Amino acid sequence: MHPYEMHQQMKDRAYDQVMKLRPGSLYHTVERLERAELIVATGTQRSGRRPERTVYALAEAGRDALIDGVRDLLRTPGQEYPAFAVGVAFMHELPRAEAVAMLEARAVRVAAEIAQREALLGGVLEQGVARLFLLEAEFLLASRRAELSWVRSIIDDVKSGRLSWRKTDDPPRLHGLPTTQTEAHQ
Repeated sequence: MHPYEMHQQMKDRAYDQVMKLRPGSLYHTVERLERAELIVATGTQRSGRRPERTVYALAEAGRDALIDGVRDLLRTPGQEYPAFAVGVAFMHELPRAEAVAMLEARAVRVAAEIAQREALLGGVLEQGVARLFLLEAEFLLASRRAELSWVRSIIDDVKSGRLSWRKTDDPPRLHGLPTTQTEAHQ
């Protein structure tokens, strides 16, 4: 398959929901994979007046690298840096009422996204798509549900006073808290 077709297939399969997909980046990635002999050119195709496109196939070494990569991604928790966590880290800089308002607005948006994802997932399942091919969609939905539950609990804690809104010039240093999965288990 050629890079444009790869990009289109990834969008059709909604992989753009779990990774950033940029056509330009994909072309560079294809070049790197070919140089590393993880994919091989199998020929060219022409469609109408469009220029010829090189068609690629996965090499045996590429398949091995794919399998190793999937194993690693499933087995090893990685350090991710969600932008929302940055906002939460500095939420104390906002007035209490404004922070609550921002969280309430987020809760509304996340709840709407959850409803949309539930409807889409249900529709795809009804069409007979095997659940195995929808697990990333289930994971994203479960993550959003967990986020919504947490955001609502923080809103409730701030409103009830269980979470104090004491402003200080210097937030406490959190030395000693584990920063990686490895440190947490030492």
